[in-house]
Amino acid sequence: MDWYDERYAGPEDDYRASPLVGEDLGGLAPAWIVTALADPLRDEGEAYAERLAKAGVEVRCDRFPLVHAWFNITASRSSRAAHAVLAEGLARRFAD
Repeated sequence: MDWYDERYAGPEDDYRASPLVGEDLGGLAPAWIVTALADPLRDEGEAYAERLAKAGVEVRCDRFPLVHAWFNITASRSSRAAHAVLAEGLARRFAD
């Protein structure tokens, strides 16, 4: 992951590439953080959700029993089920 990070954001941590390293997360928009059980980015995603919550940001964090990049794997039954959970949640959120 370090190799990818250096090519994406350079050697310095930058909040624009990784909001987790931002100093003040207060005032950010509500967020829904979705992680996968087998994902090298899971811990960072869940840490970001924790920081948002501590900053008073409305946040929901769900971990699905899937693998990294599951969102693009539409052939599996479990991935389709997770897509349905997201679609239902977003529909409820925006129905108001």
